[in-house]
Amino acid sequence: MMKANLLLYRALSRPGLVAAGAVSAALGGAWVGGPFGAVALASLCLGAAALYEHLHRSGVRLKTALDNMSQGLAMFDANERLVVCNHRIKELYRLQDHQIRPGMTLVDFKGAMADNGYFWGGSREEFLTRRLPLDVSNTVEISDGRVVCITRRAMDDGGWVVTHEDVTERAQSAAKILKMALHDSLTGLCNRAYFAERLASGLERAMVSGDLSALLYIDLDRFKQVNDTLGHPAGDILLAEVGRRLQRSVRASDVVARNGGDEFAILLEDLRTREDAAQTAQRILREMSLPFDVCGHQVTIAASVGIALSPEDGDAPDLLTRRADLALYEAKATGRGRQQFFLPRMEERARWRHETEADLRIGLLREEFELNYQPIVELQTGRIMSCEAILRWRHPVRGLISSAEFVPIAEESDLIVAIGEWVIRTACRDAAKWKAATPVAVNVSSAQLKPDLLAIVTRALEGAGLLPERLHLEITEPALLRETGEMLSILGELRRLGITFSLDYFGAGSSSIRYLRQFPFDNLKIDKSVMSGVCDSDVDRSIVSSIALVASGLRMTAIADGVERRDQADAVLSLGCKAAQGGYYSPPVPSEQVDSLVRSFAEAA
Repeated sequence: MMKANLLLYRALSRPGLVAAGAVSAALGGAWVGGPFGAVALASLCLGAAALYEHLHRSGVRLKTALDNMSQGLAMFDANERLVVCNHRIKELYRLQDHQIRPGMTLVDFKGAMADNGYFWGGSREEFLTRRLPLDVSNTVEISDGRVVCITRRAMDDGGWVVTHEDVTERAQSAAKILKMALHDSLTGLCNRAYFAERLASGLERAMVSGDLSALLYIDLDRFKQVNDTLGHPAGDILLAEVGRRLQRSVRASDVVARNGGDEFAILLEDLRTREDAAQTAQRILREMSLPFDVCGHQVTIAASVGIALSPEDGDAPDLLTRRADLALYEAKATGRGRQQFFLPRMEERARWRHETEADLRIGLLREEFELNYQPIVELQTGRIMSCEAILRWRHPVRGLISSAEFVPIAEESDLIVAIGEWVIRTACRDAAKWKAATPVAVNVSSAQLKPDLLAIVTRALEGAGLLPERLHLEITEPALLRETGEMLSILGELRRLGITFSLDYFGAGSSSIRYLRQFPFDNLKIDKSVMSGVCDSDVDRSIVSSIALVASGLRMTAIADGVERRDQADAVLSLGCKAAQGGYYSPPVPSEQVDSLVRSFAEAA
């Protein structure tokens, strides 16, 4: 009996065993059944105590688990009343304990969030009444800029569990990756792929609305010179500033992209007239003409702009892109630093260029090219001082074609390198046959000013058995626009061989004394565009006189090119030119006639 009572005492003494009193009361407050009844009662009380402790421990573990979740969690019953929420959801929305209580309605719960300044989806009222769909993850941006992923899961009893996860960093990383994929890393503008998407969607909208759109293609003029003189890091700084200026030149709704290199594109939507596009292009040209500060250097460039309109010039992205590019090509070919709308004739010329390039490749293989030679005459003596090789193409269908027609196409396609090598080799071979030992002058394109030019010239001289002193190379001013240390080194090596040089086209375009300081030319050829007014234009006469004076001061020979009449010949002589070339003296002649031409000039002198 005493043992049974001891067991019962121990059972009733367990902490938290409140249920034992209820058990005793149920038994009428008396120990029944003698010692066996006491033992049974003690066992019953110990079982209740164990159950309580198990539930208590489970509750603690559940609360600990909920409060240590990375997600905020709240459970609502079928009547939209709060059953339980964890500590994390309070942290997310700065909720205090007095604001949250079990049994509060969903509206009150969300109201507490809104009271702390946290809501999404429009106004406070919309936030309180809006219900996110069940079993779907919804990403929302709350009022303080954070991004939260909210998921509601239905429960069997009609209630639901909702989780809130702060995914701001993840969203920012995803946005950064997406931006990197869609934008140019240097300028921050749209890249080519993303711009193509924006162009396609923009043209689709325009087709529905009937609005006018414009595609602008922009190419920087003289950009390569910046890279060559200041280095590529400086070029990158310049491109970034160009991007900023382009964005300043357009509306916020317009799309600006970098296509690659120094080419950019802009989509203008919802235009009233084509003049709107022209005015935007004009703003861009003005912005690009202003000096840039690049690494402490004042850099001046320019831009050319090609414009295609939709639907006038097409409403398909590929078609509009091609036509904007054709307009840009025309702008660059006709002077640069200007804007040009697409015109239908440009496509015909593009087809002609494409066909010409294909024919040039065939013509090079079939050796359809030929050289004639035009004399350069010393004005004081009347003797021929050299003969310039004049390239012609004897096309099987189109007949004899001037180099002025096909050389620009050859330069664009890099065929000029192979054609130029053929010219040097053939001119050296022809000159080696001239009994009068007349020097031969050969034009060199900018595309040929590469390290292998020295080897090409050396092979040509050795193969023909021609002395280097009899070869003159004529370098054009456009070639010098891409002047680099490497190029000057190549010219220096050729000069050490004994080759002499002329600076061709001087006086046309961007003539600069800097070229004459960088490299010691032997001759300055005054561009033939000045000759038309040399007899009656004070401006042209002043240009010729000034160039002749500069040449004399630098111990160079001033050669007047394009002299077609006697009065022009007299004028350039009086203005200080030492030599001249043109139809007045002789048209280009075949190599076999050079010796007799030289003799006739010598006899007449």
